[in-house]
Amino acid sequence: MALFQPVSRQAFAGKFWQRTSSYAFAGQEAVCALLAQEMPKAVTCMPIAFMAESGQFMPVALQGLQPGQNLHVAADGRWLLPYVPAAYRAYPFRSALAGNGQFVLCFDMESGLLADSGEAFFAEDGTTAPFLSQLAGFLQACEQDRARTMQLTALLGELGLLAPWPITVKDGAQDKQLTGIYRIDETALNSLPAEQFERLRQSGALVMVYCQLLSMQHLAHLGERARQLVAARQQLAASQASKELDLSFMSGSETLSFGTF
Repeated sequence: MALFQPVSRQAFAGKFWQRTSSYAFAGQEAVCALLAQEMPKAVTCMPIAFMAESGQFMPVALQGLQPGQNLHVAADGRWLLPYVPAAYRAYPFRSALAGNGQFVLCFDMESGLLADSGEAFFAEDGTTAPFLSQLAGFLQACEQDRARTMQLTALLGELGLLAPWPITVKDGAQDKQLTGIYRIDETALNSLPAEQFERLRQSGALVMVYCQLLSMQHLAHLGERARQLVAARQQLAASQASKELDLSFMSGSETLSFGTF
């Protein structure tokens, strides 16, 4: 579990961290929050939906069809898609709201990336390392776009454009319906009065609408990846079972006993 600590000179002076290309930290996240600004890039390779968060809708990337499953992360930690969500690109750093209402840069102390050598958080004279300033700027921009994203999705809800997305997945021999997933209601969109449609267009929310609709084509790819994963696991299990079953006694002359052990 992540444990984020604010980055300060007092706590991190003389300490280092190691960069990593592994996304194993996201391997159990079936969804990832998206920002409005990144949706035109995310739409090229991943299905996008909407989910309610604290009573408000938020766009998310669908990454798995089971809880704790991220099909975009390989077993060795590689990210398998051309686009990486902004929420993952700053790891092991993130921004958090402090008591004074200001956002502060934090580091995940459970990431395993705090090290005795590598990239220093602060220079010997106490000045902030350049990468910290760059990260802070990136995360600040993300927070600003998050506020805008929430405004745009609120408008989608207000105009009645969000409807449950009925996604059925196989859970063993049974069909299971995913819940809490929403998509754009095309019927409601096509029925919008001209004035409301213009409001949607001028706000910038229309881009989100089209991105979500276009992204739905990737759901089939996600389902295929899930089937491939199940098949690979079954093949591995069968292979291990074959190795564990020792049939060497079949070539000997011993008498086989099926009595009580």
